[in-house]
Amino acid sequence: MPRIYCFEGFTLDLHRGSLTSADGEKALRPKSFSVLRHLVENAGRLVSKEELMSAIWPRVSVNEDSLARCISEVRLAIGDRQQRLIKTLPRRGYRFAVPVESHGELSPPEPATPTSPAASDCPIAGEASDRTVIERAMTVSPMPADGLPLLSDRPSIAVLPFQNLSGDAGREYFADGISDDIITTLSRIPNSLVIARNSSFSYKGRSVDVRQIGRDLGVRYLVDGSVQQAAGKSLRISCVLIDAGSGRHLWAERYHGSIDELFELQDRITSSIVATLVPKVSAAEIARAQAKPTSNLSAYDLHLRAWALLLNQHTESSLDQALALLHQAVTIDPQFSSAWALVAAVHWIRVANGWGGFRELQPLGLEAARRALETGNDNPLALTMGGFSIAYLGGKAEEGVGHIERALTLNPNYLVGWRFGGLAHAMLGEHEKAIEHLERAIQLSPLADDAFESYHYISLPCFFLGRYDQAVEWSDRALRDRPHLAPALVVKVAAVAMIGNRADELPGLVRQLLSLLPRMTIKGYRRRASMYQADDRELFERALRTAGVPE
Repeated sequence: MPRIYCFEGFTLDLHRGSLTSADGEKALRPKSFSVLRHLVENAGRLVSKEELMSAIWPRVSVNEDSLARCISEVRLAIGDRQQRLIKTLPRRGYRFAVPVESHGELSPPEPATPTSPAASDCPIAGEASDRTVIERAMTVSPMPADGLPLLSDRPSIAVLPFQNLSGDAGREYFADGISDDIITTLSRIPNSLVIARNSSFSYKGRSVDVRQIGRDLGVRYLVDGSVQQAAGKSLRISCVLIDAGSGRHLWAERYHGSIDELFELQDRITSSIVATLVPKVSAAEIARAQAKPTSNLSAYDLHLRAWALLLNQHTESSLDQALALLHQAVTIDPQFSSAWALVAAVHWIRVANGWGGFRELQPLGLEAARRALETGNDNPLALTMGGFSIAYLGGKAEEGVGHIERALTLNPNYLVGWRFGGLAHAMLGEHEKAIEHLERAIQLSPLADDAFESYHYISLPCFFLGRYDQAVEWSDRALRDRPHLAPALVVKVAAVAMIGNRADELPGLVRQLLSLLPRMTIKGYRRRASMYQADDRELFERALRTAGVPE
């Protein structure tokens, strides 16, 4: 079978998994790469849409939108805006219409050579230990020059079968079940590639160099772990996130539970592991994108850099920088739903902080939200940010909640969905439900870098329910993490005004607030809070007036 195809100055290398030209390597998602490969391998003949979808998504039901996006990405990569290389035959399919040269044979990679005894053969002595998992994760050897490339420029993950170190072979199903659940849940996360169970489980019972596994599977990250029975009915589950390129540990954690609650324990641990893994992988991806030269940034890299600015700085100038990066990203890839979602977020964040006029920012934010929802109906980030923008900027909280709840159906451990779903429920006046959602967000990742958002958002339903002390407490937690977070200070000022016995603090708090928002007025608040219920708005206005905020 040919391993290299050449056409129109491009080289499609199946062994390396790359598409290159004189300008360098072209970024393609795995499915888009597979679409191009299938068309090139069948150059000159009509390839029906049904044939392509069956070849690229075997045993999976997808609509033609997924195929159309892949075709769009391929055409963008090969500069085929005029559809000269890939011809569309309406209602029939596609034809690769230029000559193709093929070279060489594709030979499979050599099988991995175990570097130490299989984990299942290691004796367990005394109290349960995580040594085997750590040793497997630390096993590193030099990377060969012909190592297989990553399957995608986006985060790629393989979840290895968790090792059963309990001494009870009957506990094997539990260890496998945790791995299966993590694979299933991670697979719902957009802009990532998760290796299927059959591939990652081929390493079961073997101790293989983690870098070799990364090369074999073409992934950037590995998740490994173990299940052990400690004293009595106690179980301990360990999990490690590994950089497959270097073998370095990015994160490790232990979880405890009882044999009497196996299935509840499995669900709880899976939720906790995934909720922690996602931000850890995101942080590693952001660091990788920031280290890239600016001349070699893909749409995905640009969106990561923008995300870092939104997450870590949260200032007016950082929002401007993020928006510029995101506009570059959607210019490169107009179908990139996550980038459109962040464009929408930038606009409502500016509104919330008073960094721009509502009339100017509202149509821009709503248009970006519309594009996010159109291009990302199965993307939890697009559904969440698009839905929240509709609620916040469009005043359609019920419609927005519907999109966010769909995101949580797709990924029940999606922290961002729980967070913004909570705030959207607060807009509907469903404050107890809002608190439930926000408590779930905090529970999923209490130490996340952006946990301050959950702290701030939960202060609002607490205030509307008359729990002013709690509103102050949550606002203070948000301000400890982000001292210049003006919206959190607004809630604190309002809550302190309603408590009554802390009136002496108000002049200083109001001065601090006006130093952050010099143009802050009750009239301006009224305009920015139009999406909340009338009774809640009136309560908040009364509090701000009591505090001495200018009319």
